[in-house]
Amino acid sequence: MARPARLIIANLDAEADFAAFAGTPRPGLSAAARRVAAASGTLLRVFASGDDDRLALLAPIDPRRMVAVAGLPRPRLVVTRAMPPATAVLAWAQTLPVSGHRPGVAGQRREAAGRATRGVPLCQAAWQWPVAEPAAAMRGNDRFFCLALAQTLDAGAPGAYRVHSLAAWRRAVAAIGGPWVAKARFAAAGRWRARGEAHPSALAIRQVARLLARHGALVLEPWFTRAGDFGVVALARAGDPAVLAAHRLLVDAAGGFCGIQTVARFAGIEAWDTLAVCERRRLVTVVGAVGRALAACGYLGPFGIDAWRFRHPDGSLGFHALGEINARMTFGLVARAMIDRLREPLGLGGDQRVTLRLGRGAIPAQAVALLAPAPEDATCAWLEIERDDAITRPERLGAAR
Repeated sequence: MARPARLIIANLDAEADFAAFAGTPRPGLSAAARRVAAASGTLLRVFASGDDDRLALLAPIDPRRMVAVAGLPRPRLVVTRAMPPATAVLAWAQTLPVSGHRPGVAGQRREAAGRATRGVPLCQAAWQWPVAEPAAAMRGNDRFFCLALAQTLDAGAPGAYRVHSLAAWRRAVAAIGGPWVAKARFAAAGRWRARGEAHPSALAIRQVARLLARHGALVLEPWFTRAGDFGVVALARAGDPAVLAAHRLLVDAAGGFCGIQTVARFAGIEAWDTLAVCERRRLVTVVGAVGRALAACGYLGPFGIDAWRFRHPDGSLGFHALGEINARMTFGLVARAMIDRLREPLGLGGDQRVTLRLGRGAIPAQAVALLAPAPEDATCAWLEIERDDAITRPERLGAAR
């Protein structure tokens, strides 16, 4: 009988579990959304040690869609409702009890709580990071937790509110006096949110009413014109967090995720010339505060924050240093782990720009294909690598997840 292999769980619907943990009905994903999440989840193969590992997805995926890339395993695919036994488990988000769920999730990784794994590739280090209990992960992913921390740090969107009723939402929209976005307390990937103007349409009112009925509470923020989206990946541990990566987030006009752009070698936030010096200093302060706050609420493990540069109505620029906290893996972490793993096979140099793209349809000819599209789901993924002679330009690509 074959020995159980390691298991990677691509539970990209974790926010639905967190909502259920918080006492609201668990929101479900449509079949189409599950297929997209499953396709995106195949990128977690970067953490596999070999082709014998298992990768659990939200929906079945033809394994032939995972394109062969030198240095990148193609683990065996299973679905999350039929996960096999495993010698060790690594999850996108910690929704599984630490004690007694499966071998490898239990407390042996808690001893890593006070240290980062220096000198070890991220694809290996992730298996040694601490594992949080689901209740702590839920607290860390709560938008109310993020909003309160952002207001304490004076790092959030001006004029953000938490609303529990349609009447409270109407009052907050009137106070904002312009475009707004309402987001469920637990949500990701652009799910479970609504947008509107200062005078909401009947459709927007119905959308917000449905969100309130399903989720019980929302975060309402002004919708600003973006001038740049950014992210930082770090490890929450005892003491200050360890910063692992920083990147530019590529999004569409509605804020939907399109990709991660970074450089082949990350030299720290302080050396990140994509941001102004004052923005870098702000991010360093905010990431440290978020990591300590997560550890204080019991969450230890990987996390990411989103930030953005925006334009005020008068045309001046502002910097929103804490837009979201994702107390889990992120595609920023996946991109950094993939770049680190493929640096030698792809011959990547230190300052080369590398972009991880999630899109739909055909993959550009010059790109490094990772996931091929299929008739039932056109989601695909690839790497764009800036070279001296050519680059696949982002403006030529219009796909978004």
